[in-house]
Order: sequence, then C-alpha cells, then structure tokens
Amino acid sequence: DISGSMGGAKMDAAKKALTGALHGLVPGDRFLLIAFDDRLEFFHRGFSDYNDHTLAQADRWINALGARGGTQMLPAITAALEGDTPEGRLRTVLFITDGQAWNEDQLVAAVSGRRKRSLFFTLGIDTAVNGAMLKRLARAGGGTCELATPRDDIDGIIANLEARFGSPVAEGVRI
Repeated sequence: DISGSMGGAKMDAAKKALTGALHGLVPGDRFLLIAFDDRLEFFHRGFSDYNDHTLAQADRWINALGARGGTQMLPAITAALEGDTPEGRLRTVLFITDGQAWNEDQLVAAVSGRRKRSLFFTLGIDTAVNGAMLKRLARAGGGTCELATPRDDIDGIIANLEARFGSPVAEGVRI
C-alpha cells in the first residue's frame, strides 16, 4: 500500500517489511511485487525468479516507492491472486497496508473467491490499523494477520509470518 495515508514512518516500516520478506525467500522461489494506491505499479509484469540480480533490482524498486494517491485495495488483491498457480507450487500473498478501506465485504469476497492453491497473509501497519478487516482477509485466505505500529520490531514480525508461509497446518479438511 503506497497510498497517501501510508506516508512517513508507516511507509518506512512497510518497505522494511517487504524487503525483509523478499530476502527471506530461497533459490527456486519466484516473486511478484505490486505497489498500489488508486492505480497499480508492478516491479515486473509476471513473476520474477529469486536470484541476486532480481533481488538487487527489487531492493532498488522498493526503496524508490513513495506514498501518493488514494487507497483502492481491490485491484491489488485481484492482481495478486489472478492466474493459475503451477501444480506443486503454493502461492503466498503478503498484503501490507494500514487497512483503510471502505469496501471490506468486497475485499473478503475477492480473497475467498480466488483462493486456488494460495495463502493470503496480512500485515497491518498503523497506530490505528483496521485490524478486524485484515484479520477477516487473512482468515478468508487461509493465512494469518499481524498488526504493528511503525515503531514495532518489523524484522521480528516478518520472521513470525515467514515461519507460516508455505506451511499450512492442514489443507483440504472435510467434516
């Protein structure tokens, strides 16, 4: 989320979180970075292979991001979840925002309706984050939610989330 409400310390914390999550990937992983406000901005169209070259490029791209515009989360969620996930892979989405949205039900429906071999995690960064909405999004996407202020231990929070990435406790449970 690079909307205007993310300016200052929230943007710095979000960049730190994104960089930390990106550096936690391993060879063989792929990534897709999407910045959003009232429009979408992609690091690259399509997924990038995780290697030293793309990591350095992504670091520069992340560092150049700045707060601007209004908040439109639905296009970003749709873009992050669209397309097929290759067999044998698990798509993990980390959605970083202050959670300031007006269309919560639409957002939850988008996450629920597009969950095909994917997990959706949320990280809310603000002193007054919309935690209820971010928890609903994570629950609908089979992930977890972390809430932080810009002054919290972002590295520790990302480490906690990464421990859950790609390792669901249970899948396809039917009663």
